Amino acid sequence: MIVSLETHRSERRGSLTVLEDLPFKVKRVFFIYNVPLEEMRGGHAHKKTHQFFVCVCGAVLIKMGDGKDYILDCPDIGLHVPPMNIVNIVFLTENTTLLVLASEKFDKEDYTYGVTSD
Repeated sequence: MIVSLETHRSERRGSLTVLEDLPFKVKRVFFIYNVPLEEMRGGHAHKKTHQFFVCVCGAVLIKMGDGKDYILDCPDIGLHVPPMNIVNIVFLTENTTLLVLASEKFDKEDYTYGVTSD
């Protein structure tokens, strides 16, 4: 689900975007960057982990296992991905940085492949 993030803009002072009231408690934060153009990341779902994606710089295409596609290309929108949804991430521009907030710490047993999205 795409979420518009609260953003305060000022011509003189720039923009400030707020991440509050996510639908889960954040236990892990990581960035994905320096990915070659058109390279795909992801390719799996999580059994119990919720994720929230924000493209803080550049542009990514998020291809969901249910056939829906989302382009994240500005830091004032995010994408909430509940558990059991396959995600493929394609980096569309150079110098792209994707912020990922997760509801669980890393656990290789949480990964699952070949499932369909809810």
